[in-house]
Amino acid sequence: MLRAVLTALLVASAAAQQAPFELHEDLQYSDAARQPRRNRLDLYVPKTKAPAPLIMFVHGGSWTGGRKDGFGVLGQVFASKGYACALINTQMFPFVKPDTMVADCGRALGFLHRSAKKYGFDGDQLFVMGHSSGAHLSSWLALDDELLKTAGVPKKALRGAILLSGVYDVRCRHIALDGVFGKDQGFRTRATPWLYADKTDVPVFVAWGQRDLPGLSLCARILRDRLQEVGVPVCAHEYHDCNHQDYVFKIGGAADCLMPDLLPFLKDPRQAGKANVIKPQRSVMWVATSDRERLVGKAVKAAMLPHGVEVVVKDLVVATGGAVATAFRKFKADRAGKGGVLPSYVGGIGSGGLATATAPLGTERDGLAGRIVVATPLGGRGLRAFDRSLADTDFSYLAKAGLLSLFGDKDPKAQREEAMYCSWGLLLKGHEAHPVELANTSAEDALLTMQPDDNLIVPMLLAFLFP
Repeated sequence: MLRAVLTALLVASAAAQQAPFELHEDLQYSDAARQPRRNRLDLYVPKTKAPAPLIMFVHGGSWTGGRKDGFGVLGQVFASKGYACALINTQMFPFVKPDTMVADCGRALGFLHRSAKKYGFDGDQLFVMGHSSGAHLSSWLALDDELLKTAGVPKKALRGAILLSGVYDVRCRHIALDGVFGKDQGFRTRATPWLYADKTDVPVFVAWGQRDLPGLSLCARILRDRLQEVGVPVCAHEYHDCNHQDYVFKIGGAADCLMPDLLPFLKDPRQAGKANVIKPQRSVMWVATSDRERLVGKAVKAAMLPHGVEVVVKDLVVATGGAVATAFRKFKADRAGKGGVLPSYVGGIGSGGLATATAPLGTERDGLAGRIVVATPLGGRGLRAFDRSLADTDFSYLAKAGLLSLFGDKDPKAQREEAMYCSWGLLLKGHEAHPVELANTSAEDALLTMQPDDNLIVPMLLAFLFP
């Protein structure tokens, strides 16, 4: 028995000596947390001749759960590629709010920057990386200069940010966001990372799954667009047929699709990313069936024109999907004959939105890229409240192109709930769908007052129109 135990110990010792990295577990990076384990990290340092760059990873869990312990494979994979990796815990809601969580991330990064020589990695080559809520915290830390300053980390020491399926705008309504961020729109604005982006920021790698959670791909595109606008290199990747987490947990396996894209970024972030991308023109046919809907269309037109988006308001006497399809095809044919920009999107609000949602149009046949439906019922309960005669409406054509469903928390509850349910169903089948619920307004009021410099709805529309 004793011989067996000694043999096992010798084997374990030999394996540890042959491992390509050193593991330092449960390092206490701060004493801020009431529970010390929430301020601990695991550090994987590769055995390389020169000090390795370091990646600090922040786990997800909707700001309410999760822990570093489940990501050991990530640390091992990065170490095998020549990168040190720190997996960190932070304090969680409801014990603290996200501003305290991001401060924890700053404390961890500051600890790693100061302790680099002690543990044998390069403290002046740091990356922050996060998944889901961890991507929100990582982006906030990377883009908010005051957070880095408070953490004691020189901005030049941060080389890049790796953001996977994160939320980069927390101002819109959602049950998960409302619970964690509360109703204070001032706080939610301060906690919206993309608003901090400027030309001095580090390059960013942003990724999401094709079947990701509702709204996350739109969030990623908004961040991408802002970084490109200010001239920051950004790599953006959508992973086909992947959901919110599978492409992350495949790292290191045979089906790993993330690491081949990520390694070139880590090697040279500024060369791997793109900035100042020139976008093509877009033309949107906006369906109006009343004077009020026409006013909304004109407001959208005025707000989008400075951004290279043409919105043409089409009046329809008959508000049906068939009428929209006929008008769209005629508009497209007229434009083709005159050599103008061809319409690729349709939109509408109310009755016009419902006609837009049910129009028998598709990408393959008609070149339709997407529909913008505003304050529009997308299910039985909403339809019955809207117009009982429309209870049997066919929404099957929504799957033929992308969908942006926009509504406000002052619009009917059934309408909001069914739009979310409809979007979930489309996402699960691999289609593009984005449900957006605005706070403290109706969708109509929000669009009527929208200006070209609006930093909430305009970026969403642009992210949808320029995927």
